[in-house]
Amino acid sequence: MRTAVECVREADVLDAVAAQRWPDRVDAELRAHVAACPCCAEVGDIAAAFAADRDAAWSEARLFPSAEVVWFRAQARARADAARAAARPIAIMQALGFACAAGIISALIGAIAVWVWARADSLFTFRGLELIPLDAMGFAIRGTLLAIGLWLVLAPVAVYLVVSDD
Repeated sequence: MRTAVECVREADVLDAVAAQRWPDRVDAELRAHVAACPCCAEVGDIAAAFAADRDAAWSEARLFPSAEVVWFRAQARARADAARAAARPIAIMQALGFACAAGIISALIGAIAVWVWARADSLFTFRGLELIPLDAMGFAIRGTLLAIGLWLVLAPVAVYLVVSDD
């Protein structure tokens, strides 16, 4: 097992390497000490290798995107979010409008169906002969159910078309 040998000049060698003065810009006395002291020579070599590796890593590191690009993207995202938030009530009102229009159209279709069915006796008779036996109340119920069914189908479709982003 090797015992750790320390030198009082190790800190000077480490300071010189950290300040990027090693080995050319240090005084001759420190260079002479490092040449004579194996501990300081080893510390100098290892610290110089770490410093070279650190400098290489810093030169290869690229900080992308720049702060300017990040700021621009954040502003664009904020504007898009604000536009979506402002358009949401309009889209909801359009969906309600389409749903109401679909309901009114379904009610009109049902009313027309009831009117036609109520007069079915005269529409589907020929010279006193009933061509199709019809029950006026049954047709009114079927017409109303048809109108409600159309409304139930068309209202969600209208809401989907209004609210979708496409």
